[in-house]
Amino acid sequence: MFRKGGACVLALLCAITCAGLLLAEEYPTTVLRPSSDDAIQSAGRWFGQPQLRLTSYGEAVAGDCGCGQADGCCPQGGCGCALGDCCACDPGLVAFVEWTNWKVRSKALTFGCLERQIQIEQQTITALDSLSISLPRRDGVRVGLGYRFPSCWDIIWIYTYYYTNDETSIQRPMRSELVMPVSLAWYGIQYPFSVEQLEARTSFKYDVNDLEIGRRFILGDCANVRLFGGFRWAILHQEANFGIVTEGGDYPTVLDLATRTRVDAYGLRMGAEGRWQLGGSGISVFGRGAGSVLAGIFDTEASMISSGGSYIYRQQATRALPVLEAAAGVAWSCNNLDVSAGYEMATWFNLAAMGFNPSPDNNVLLDGFFVRLAYRY
Repeated sequence: MFRKGGACVLALLCAITCAGLLLAEEYPTTVLRPSSDDAIQSAGRWFGQPQLRLTSYGEAVAGDCGCGQADGCCPQGGCGCALGDCCACDPGLVAFVEWTNWKVRSKALTFGCLERQIQIEQQTITALDSLSISLPRRDGVRVGLGYRFPSCWDIIWIYTYYYTNDETSIQRPMRSELVMPVSLAWYGIQYPFSVEQLEARTSFKYDVNDLEIGRRFILGDCANVRLFGGFRWAILHQEANFGIVTEGGDYPTVLDLATRTRVDAYGLRMGAEGRWQLGGSGISVFGRGAGSVLAGIFDTEASMISSGGSYIYRQQATRALPVLEAAAGVAWSCNNLDVSAGYEMATWFNLAAMGFNPSPDNNVLLDGFFVRLAYRY
């Protein structure tokens, strides 16, 4: 009796299942026809709530058009995906390592001038050529680790390290004069030293930590934008040493000048990154911009050692350090792997503190290329 009843119930369930499959094939989606397209465009997804997607026929298809699974709005391997086959908001750990190749540029690196006489026809003209510290282009590294939530929010920590240094030696050419103005902060005066020989050693070290919280917005099938903001903490070291042999006169014949500055900066950082995927090839182009407002604490030590005595000057001061950043490049995505490369630049205002000749233009520009390898787990 019970066996016959169970068989009847099983047969009834099979019939209902088959009928449901037939109906699903005939009506794969539920089509809604709103009164206007504006209602469709204004529909959005926030913290995992369903939204409407505008199809190629001008109709809205109901469903979970967010991230976290493959659906009509974010198909497997389709557009709108930031890391290959996964959705731009698929949850998981995200890690990346990046190689950078930067160069430091600043007008504040000018330390002297070369004065020479030029004879043009019957006139004698004095020509002045500025002398600047040229820090070479060097490699650096940037790493990041974070987590992406199903609601399109993410949090990530980024660390950037860069170091460059240089050594140079200059001998005064014949029939010319090598002049190095030296500002002595402890006296508040400036001496124009006439130099016979000069040796310079300079270095620049860059340690920056960023903690970002961001949210990604899907803009159509092939584009997305990520807005982010967070906290930045930076430690920067600047050092310059000059060994000078003067031509004599009232000044010592040998001077050893050194300046060392450590900057501890902290503050807020905000920015945006946009990405546009080129069809279903996995190739995309992107652009990124960010701005920071930091409070920089400068610990400076300047010294002068000569046969006439030694002087050491120490100062601690606070400056505002605005920072502007921009980057652009090309990326290739496959499954959970993302490889990107491009060019970036960052301007740190009021940062330069190398040398003994203060310059009103003390901004520092770091620019160069980068290659990033990212993986989502």
